[in-house]
Amino acid sequence: MKRKFLLVLLTIATILNVGCANHGDGNAFAQVVRNNVLCTNGKSHGEAVSLDIIEKDTYERTLFSYSMYVAGAYGYGQIYVVAICQKFDRDNTYYYEDACFIVAESASNIGMEDINDLKDKNDWGAPLIESKMTSRQIDIDTNSFSKMNVEEIFSTERKQSIGSNITCRFTDFDKHGKVLFFVVVNDADFNDDITVTQKYYLMIVSEDGTYDKDTFISEIDDLYNYQSQLHSFKKDNGWVFG
Repeated sequence: MKRKFLLVLLTIATILNVGCANHGDGNAFAQVVRNNVLCTNGKSHGEAVSLDIIEKDTYERTLFSYSMYVAGAYGYGQIYVVAICQKFDRDNTYYYEDACFIVAESASNIGMEDINDLKDKNDWGAPLIESKMTSRQIDIDTNSFSKMNVEEIFSTERKQSIGSNITCRFTDFDKHGKVLFFVVVNDADFNDDITVTQKYYLMIVSEDGTYDKDTFISEIDDLYNYQSQLHSFKKDNGWVFG
């Protein structure tokens, strides 16, 4: 079933005559991914992105695919996302936070049962429910977040082996100053040429550099199945949804 999914996507796109999004729509859909899916916000050397509309419902919700080549960075080689945008306007895009996407290594890892479940969680075919939506500005400038000294914060609270490397990538922020980062730790002493162990974490700190020592870091077990963990982690850290 899952191996047939890519063919199904192409067939749906052909029948509905939707295909690729125009530049404005594409930015709105891409922003949904950037603020929900780890490792997609911001851009690093060697990364390439493609985005295609799959289907729209009666209320103009959009089901789309987002493919990103990550060149082996952050634990990923390829990221393939299927997501739903509830709506968008000139300035903002709207979605169900942490429930609007499926992420996998490729299209072949996603089946139609996964798509149907995603649609159910996003009220596909039903009238729009504004109260359940989160909104983000389209094309957010992330430069200020990249200047936060979060690597130092992480290493202060989670001591690492000599020679280990910590990389923090901005993911999202709420409207009360909390910022979410995706953290990758290459845990090794490179001088001794030992095996490198890569570990992955969620981290939330406030823009002023403060954080809750008891809750602000959570290790990720599965890079392609973390939606529930992410949502619970946000709630534990006082994240404001919407």
